[in-house]
Amino acid sequence: MRGHTIPAVVAGLFVSTASLYAFPPSQNALWIQVDKKGEGRTTIALTEQVARELLSSSKTHLGPAEGDNDLITRDMIRDVLEGRRESVEARDAGGTEARIWMKDLTPPGRTHGSSKLVLEIYKAGDRTVHIALPDVEIEAADRESGGEMSTEFGWKTFLPFLARDGGAVYINSEKDDTEIWVFVD
Repeated sequence: MRGHTIPAVVAGLFVSTASLYAFPPSQNALWIQVDKKGEGRTTIALTEQVARELLSSSKTHLGPAEGDNDLITRDMIRDVLEGRRESVEARDAGGTEARIWMKDLTPPGRTHGSSKLVLEIYKAGDRTVHIALPDVEIEAADRESGGEMSTEFGWKTFLPFLARDGGAVYINSEKDDTEIWVFVD
């Protein structure tokens, strides 16, 4: 450590470690952009694992319209997720356009392992809502039987794919200048 003092080295290690928490890691994400003529553009980004989980669910509706005329299909998403195509574009008879591609997404959380589900809403660039939902654990002792009762419930019951793999969902509606983030922090 010639030329460096111990405090300078310690300070450098502290800054390097702190930057891990200050700048969350980017994650590979599936981006879907839908531009409805006259109604504005909506962009949705799902981290790769979340996108794969939703794609495998038969209950997930992926397109902006119900029925056989879906603008976005499972095959289109699968082609981009699996790297067969770099991006996919589609247009319907009404002029609605969709584009699907992969690009990194950096959620706003610090991902420090507290395991809270976070919902943040931004309006015109300013954060207007921040909700963090931890899991809830209840323990009680039963004096008569000498045993304990324990139960856990929380957001992980409702969003198992985020609970298991982490990740994020991002929605940007240009029509009303609103951004929504759902991520694990």
